[in-house]
Amino acid sequence: MSTEVIAAPRHDVLEPVGGRSRHGRSVLLATIAFLCCGLTWIVALAPFTGIDEFDHAFRADSVAQGHWQPGSDPLPSRLGRGDLIPVHADLASSAATACLNLPYPGTYNCSPYAAEPGGNVLIASAAARYDPVYYLIAGTLAKPFHGDAELYAMRVASLAICAALFAIALWSLLLVSGTRWPIVALLAGILPTTVYSVALAAPNGTQMMAGLAVWAGGIALVRRELRPRLLYPATAVAMALLVTTHTLGCLWLGLIGVGLALYAGLRRTLLALRPRSAGECFWFALMLLSIVFEVVWVLLARTNNPGDGTPPVDPHLWPDLPNHLVLWPLQAIAAYPMRNQPAPTGVYALALAIIVGLAALALRHVYRHPSMRRTFVFLAAITVLVPVVATVATYRTAGFAWQGRYGMPFSVGLFVIAALALDRRPDLHRRRLPLATVPVLWTLAQILGARHIGDKQRGHDYFSSPNSWHAPPLAVVDLLGVVALVVACWLSWRLVRDTPSPARTWS
Repeated sequence: MSTEVIAAPRHDVLEPVGGRSRHGRSVLLATIAFLCCGLTWIVALAPFTGIDEFDHAFRADSVAQGHWQPGSDPLPSRLGRGDLIPVHADLASSAATACLNLPYPGTYNCSPYAAEPGGNVLIASAAARYDPVYYLIAGTLAKPFHGDAELYAMRVASLAICAALFAIALWSLLLVSGTRWPIVALLAGILPTTVYSVALAAPNGTQMMAGLAVWAGGIALVRRELRPRLLYPATAVAMALLVTTHTLGCLWLGLIGVGLALYAGLRRTLLALRPRSAGECFWFALMLLSIVFEVVWVLLARTNNPGDGTPPVDPHLWPDLPNHLVLWPLQAIAAYPMRNQPAPTGVYALALAIIVGLAALALRHVYRHPSMRRTFVFLAAITVLVPVVATVATYRTAGFAWQGRYGMPFSVGLFVIAALALDRRPDLHRRRLPLATVPVLWTLAQILGARHIGDKQRGHDYFSSPNSWHAPPLAVVDLLGVVALVVACWLSWRLVRDTPSPARTWS
């Protein structure tokens, strides 16, 4: 490709030279590595032992049967978290052992409150008031299965959705990139907690990946005048999933919009989001409908009403709040199966090595460009302020309920801005070591965490009561890990082999 000088329009809004077909195999390899790591977690993790997984599985099963309305039969908190919903008896029975092994569920979260005709039971779920969109998708895909198999089908459905969102994010950002550094930066943004979350029968992982796809798609829309036919619909679907998979979805979407406006300017951002054809009008309407539906749902269903539960014992805001400013980022990096269970030290070492290494390469260039600098500062500030404000506002009734993973749909934008900065550094074509090592180190971090939890849960003392889980051998986990590593090495080889001299000169 010949060198071409491109005059940078206002706000660093740039359009790349040439086609993007050469990135297709790299996107495919990165997505396969992502899938393999997710499958490693699905096989390693005992059914219903993911964070709040039994609650979400009950909600998905109930919605798939047609009971999509919010729960209307709340129980006293001493008897169970959430509302009673109808669930298939075999699913409730399969979840009992894992549920009883946890310290926080009530009696009727783990055991049926009453039997119903047709093979259903009434059981309490803390997810009974959540938006039904995710649960309809996961529950419907798992409907032909029963018991543990239904839960595994939900996990696979979640992973498939998240893998599609990951591929969309990579593809979108590479549309406006001249190098493959965005692949490395986005891999770094898929933290071990995120990979763990995408393998659960729960909507949190889907929202994290939807946030990434919205950031990447939004950047592509504001920087590319001639957009491919699929870019607008893919970004609109990601927006719809972002707002409907968590109570904070509309907040994150609005803040991402502010971030895009800081990066490209308000006028250009609004023009980029405006539909240009009848087909795009349909996807724009879908996105607006999703926002309206979520707002109405939250108001009427009183989702996550902190007054529904018993206030925590003696919740002190100070001096614990500063400690949580350190704890929340660590939770976002790696904490599983529960938010208060840290990952092995090696996982943190690998993840932090990747983050610090890429930050050292990217931040200097971020600082030199005003649009990137102000967007990055905004992202960092909101990443800290939202959990602090939310905690101060609700701690007397909810305690320190915030979890580090809650902010990831928005905070992952830090890695998107880093990807843009890395792509615009003309000297990086000589630095091939990060391109060669990041995919492999990233994969090792995911495998190490899954292998650790899989080994721990297969121990005789993990479950307090007899468990009927027919655990797949750890050899299957190891095999999936080897496949993931092979794909990661292949991806690294392609990234290094195909790294050209700068294809363009930036003015």
